[in-house]
Amino acid sequence: MPLTYNFIRNKVSREIHEMNMEIQIQLQLLSLENNLRDLQEVLEGAPKYSLNVSGQVQASKASEDVFDTIPEGFEITKKFVIGVKQETELIGVIEIDLEVKNFF
Repeated sequence: MPLTYNFIRNKVSREIHEMNMEIQIQLQLLSLENNLRDLQEVLEGAPKYSLNVSGQVQASKASEDVFDTIPEGFEITKKFVIGVKQETELIGVIEIDLEVKNFF
């Protein structure tokens, strides 16, 4: 089955249900044009995460990097940036790069 936004949304929803978690979240496909500011707020709100991952605090253009950056030597032909919302607030993000060429 090809990975699509709907497939990923359904898979995450099933995983949460199987863990018997009582969390009401929605997943929303994000876009650079519509969600840049909200995504930047989420990234800046989790400084320990960025320190652990990259060794530095999030830059002012970190949200742009989520949409644009790919690892050196890789070619990404499909990329999904999925927002995790609780009620109307963006509380997290899932970044999925598909069809990565030259992985191994």
